[in-house]
Amino acid sequence: MSDLIKQCRDVKKLSAQAQKACALFMEECERQKLNVLIVETLRTKERQYYLACQGRTVAQAKAMGVPATFAEKYANPSEKQVTWTLDSNHLDGMAFDFCKNVKGQEYSDKAFFNKCGKIVSDLGLEWGGAFGDSPHVQVPKGWKEPVMKEDGELKKAVTKIIDSGIQINDASWNRLDRINLKNVPALLNKLGGIDKLVKEVVISDATLWTTGKYNVSHVRSLLIKYGSRCR
Repeated sequence: MSDLIKQCRDVKKLSAQAQKACALFMEECERQKLNVLIVETLRTKERQYYLACQGRTVAQAKAMGVPATFAEKYANPSEKQVTWTLDSNHLDGMAFDFCKNVKGQEYSDKAFFNKCGKIVSDLGLEWGGAFGDSPHVQVPKGWKEPVMKEDGELKKAVTKIIDSGIQINDASWNRLDRINLKNVPALLNKLGGIDKLVKEVVISDATLWTTGKYNVSHVRSLLIKYGSRCR
């Protein structure tokens, strides 16, 4: 019974593809300061049968395809249904589940899961939130790690800014897909503030920056122009 209840959290039990996908997901969540905990990876067929019994009567579990011995022993209609299939991607190590790693808020923070869901989609993975299972991520067949083109000009500019003594995080600014617009106000302060940047002709439209109507391309141009002035 304990083996049926216990969740396997070992990422190394996932397929090679899913291990890479999970690592990229966790890396991006960490960068965005989303405190994520992986709660389940590989799942046995027996555990899948057990989960299918939760929230269903014996007859309902049997109708799903759960063997009679499992259905009669573990059917529990008073519990919440936790799965809708016996053919889960967890069985092949192609899916993982996560939660918010904050006690008491593990599954209640909708905004948290929406942010995580966007990361999942950006990585080309399938988010369970699309079908009512927000903690679930699965890896599509044929998935490959997204190839992000290096931006040499931006990378060089950020390096020059850091070398000049300004403390910004290289990995957060040297690629467009890593630029978080929420961090731009702090960046502007570190570069001397909007007034100074206007005075030094690093930016021409102060309103764009004071109203927050900039996008990542604007930030890229700002960093490159500022970097060109660093010695």
